[in-house]
Amino acid sequence: MYLMKNSSLKEEQRLRDSIDDTNTGTVGVDTACLALAAAKPVQSDWALAPRDTAKTAVCPDEYANLVYYAQFPMSGQSACTDPPSGIVEQQYFNITSTSTQAAIFRIDSRKEFVLAIPGTNDPQDYLTDLDFFFAKYDAPGGSCDTCLVFRGFQIAWDSLSSPVEDGLRNALTQYPNYTVSISGHSLGAGISELAFSSLRPQSFNIGALYTYGAPRVGNQQFADYIDSLSGASDTSPGIYRRITHYNDFAGMKDFC
Repeated sequence: MYLMKNSSLKEEQRLRDSIDDTNTGTVGVDTACLALAAAKPVQSDWALAPRDTAKTAVCPDEYANLVYYAQFPMSGQSACTDPPSGIVEQQYFNITSTSTQAAIFRIDSRKEFVLAIPGTNDPQDYLTDLDFFFAKYDAPGGSCDTCLVFRGFQIAWDSLSSPVEDGLRNALTQYPNYTVSISGHSLGAGISELAFSSLRPQSFNIGALYTYGAPRVGNQQFADYIDSLSGASDTSPGIYRRITHYNDFAGMKDFC
């Protein structure tokens, strides 16, 4: 169980340290609260663009959210038997055919559900990571005729989508005023983008997407589609936050 209890100061500090270095350098908390850049999920071509190593400031509330949502994917690997006070595991999913896991957590104090999708954890996950051949995008609920995505991620999400949708419908029937945030790490971050592309156009009250160490998921058309769903533009980052370390291999390449 990895969800942070109030006394887990060392774990919280470790999470903060892991987020301090992002794809634009070191994130500093600055009272000036500079706006985040729009979160494009991929580059427009296969080459890596030159990286700016200057510090990029984010406001304290934004930084706190980056730390907060980072804890959930680690807790989706297995059923959570002892969550911290105030957090309830609403439902756990384990799709054995693809070895894909996820969990829905309920946080009543925030009137929120968090769909958490963990990263690579076993040999089947590595096979999913390495299935990076383009396939036509056909995720349930999504609509993008020109989008291509990596086949492994799509197969994993397809295996998970139906039970997750049923779980979220049941949860939102019980708590209709709650929002849903999605948080994924590594392989789970790639699957989370596809989950977002499926769930956001439907009536699931999706309020935010946070990914940590996400690989490339699809072509430029898919990146643009994610931007359109998240509300990203030249003046607004939208509701998607893509967090990667400056030197993270997964974030720089086209597969985990």
